[in-house]
Amino acid sequence: YSISVPREFVLFGQFVLFQTSLNDVVEIYDGPTQQNTLLSSLSGSHSGESLPLSSGNQITIKFTIVGPETAKGFHFVYQAVPRTSSTQCSSVPEPRFGKRLGNDFAVG
Repeated sequence: YSISVPREFVLFGQFVLFQTSLNDVVEIYDGPTQQNTLLSSLSGSHSGESLPLSSGNQITIKFTIVGPETAKGFHFVYQAVPRTSSTQCSSVPEPRFGKRLGNDFAVG
């Protein structure tokens, strides 16, 4: 699955329900492909599992099923969070000795 929001946002995601067979795995990547950074890898039972904020406006979810066992599955919800001082370092004050150049800080 691929989730994308407008470029001026990052993603916050949470599993409201998560119940897979122990061998089944859900992997969440920080970007449009599986070559991006792995944010989380889950299997079994979890509730309220939150992900770290994505660094950009896309995530990829890969669900791998291994074996015949079944479970309820998962319910994933997400929010588009504006890139503001709470998600970026734009509120860095002027240094005591020196000078800050620009305000172009990013999540990283």
